[in-house]
Amino acid sequence: MVARGALGPPAPSGDCKNLASSFRHRPKPFGIYAEAVQTGNLLFLTGMLPTVGREAKFIGRVGAELDLEAGQKAARLATLNALAVARQHLGSLDKVTRVVRLGVAVATSGECPRAAEGG
Repeated sequence: MVARGALGPPAPSGDCKNLASSFRHRPKPFGIYAEAVQTGNLLFLTGMLPTVGREAKFIGRVGAELDLEAGQKAARLATLNALAVARQHLGSLDKVTRVVRLGVAVATSGECPRAAEGG
């Protein structure tokens, strides 16, 4: 959710602020679509990939072409891309007060049942 009102939202946690310094530019879209759409106080983002610019940094399935550590790095990069898009659209991540829904899709070989759990 995106905060409205005179009091303003609480500042994001230190972890989020530290992550914000990890990204400088939002990813470049691979087509003609809106990366972020705001309706009222809700911001919807498209799916994010582990890319820098338009270059894929991780290609493959966890448990086959990628090991678990590479899968976790790919998930972190996709998360940073989502934060970069949200920050670019809102002007600041301080306006984010709550994440209502977060979906994660991880391509695996079937040998890594815990791939989406994070680390």
